[in-house]
Amino acid sequence: MSDVWDDLRAIDPPVGEGGRDWFPYMLRSEVRDAIDGFPDPVAALAARLEQERDPVWREVLLFGLASQDDPRVDPILIGALDDGALRPRALYLLGAIGTRGWPKRERARGALLAAIRPYITDPTPYRDPILGEALVTADLAEAAFVRIAGPEHFPSVKALADDTRPLAGEFVGMALPHFSEDQRAALAADIERFDEAALRH
Repeated sequence: MSDVWDDLRAIDPPVGEGGRDWFPYMLRSEVRDAIDGFPDPVAALAARLEQERDPVWREVLLFGLASQDDPRVDPILIGALDDGALRPRALYLLGAIGTRGWPKRERARGALLAAIRPYITDPTPYRDPILGEALVTADLAEAAFVRIAGPEHFPSVKALADDTRPLAGEFVGMALPHFSEDQRAALAADIERFDEAALRH
């Protein structure tokens, strides 16, 4: 197995640009093929994640996990939220799963929303090591929450679009989020209202 990981580590870059706002990342085909060759890809990637120390490759492992059509993936990504270094990427991937280019399967929506909820006001900055973009953890959490719950439940999504990002509302939870302070606050308020309504049903 160590030889397989050595071969994987030689692939540079392991994740590239997806070329679409709604699909900003592309796991390299060589990486996907190697992962698919594991008898149990989810178990192999999860075990490696516990050992891996390289920050970029820890994120690559999350990408590999998120690309698997397997219900075990969501609990692993939820567990990654406890790790401050992995949290932003795990939030993005939790929201992206089920959208174009990612596995589509039944998910435990309530558990996902409950796991994401604590981070919707997290101001921690994050520098994406793959695309180099500066992001905010709260934006990633809000975008994931909205995408999983359903953008139609959040009126403030309509205000995300502007001349620079005309499809920001349509692509929320798919594209990388860059919310203004006003947009961030409006989304947080919508999410709070959604939680209260959900608790009454």
